[in-house]
Amino acid sequence: MKIAGVISVEETKFGPILYKGGFEEGIRKLAEFGYDGVEISLRTPELIDKERLKKVLEENKISLAGIGTGQAALKDGLTFTDPDERIREKAIERIMEQISFASEFSAPVIIGLMRGSLPDNSNREKAIYWAVDACKRCCDFAKERGIDIYIEMINRYEVNWLNNVSEGKEFLKKVDKDNLFLHIDTFHMNIEESSFKESILEAEGLIGYVHIVDSNRWAPGYGHINFEEILSALKEIGYEGFLSLEIFPLPDPDTAAKKGIEFVRKLL
Repeated sequence: MKIAGVISVEETKFGPILYKGGFEEGIRKLAEFGYDGVEISLRTPELIDKERLKKVLEENKISLAGIGTGQAALKDGLTFTDPDERIREKAIERIMEQISFASEFSAPVIIGLMRGSLPDNSNREKAIYWAVDACKRCCDFAKERGIDIYIEMINRYEVNWLNNVSEGKEFLKKVDKDNLFLHIDTFHMNIEESSFKESILEAEGLIGYVHIVDSNRWAPGYGHINFEEILSALKEIGYEGFLSLEIFPLPDPDTAAKKGIEFVRKLL
């Protein structure tokens, strides 16, 4: 398994990001601390110089682990379940733009908050249909470019569906695309899953990406999550992808990045 850290190219109120505002310093720092990859939280590809990013990644001998898209939901209000068809179409277009960008780096695209929440009325099933259809379209677009998409399971306090592995598996069945995988996050799992191990074993062959975060959303080792159990279960199912630290930059970004990777490396 490889280790990545999360950065954002713009300043954001979204907390669990190690380095914010630009990408060069964050990539340099992660490479310095021994990270294998960088996950970039990117609202829109228009914000980043693709050729400069390629050069910085190459200079620091680090890969692009994935593109996070949640800021397009937080800042631009784009989701797959919005009742306004124009907004839903803009959300699909934005993900396709992210896919086109990511394909230049053979990197996956993460769909988390952009799936949206479901209404508490008779339109609930309709909203699920919209999200499934959007994912089908995005997966087909990504397939043509050799890219995988990861759908993140997020806790109930942030979105009101696709909160756990069991729900994620059902969603994958509905979409029925071989380049769509589950993205699990140990912070969210700590809220939603009754057992880390059993949930991971249940998702064997379906997990494409892992956010490894402690119970307080600090770096692993600062909270109470049993990461030995988690990594053992991931090894048992043969997971070989990234463990990405989407964590608060506390007590400061450098300490969080350094302590986080040191803790995970020891367990690996």
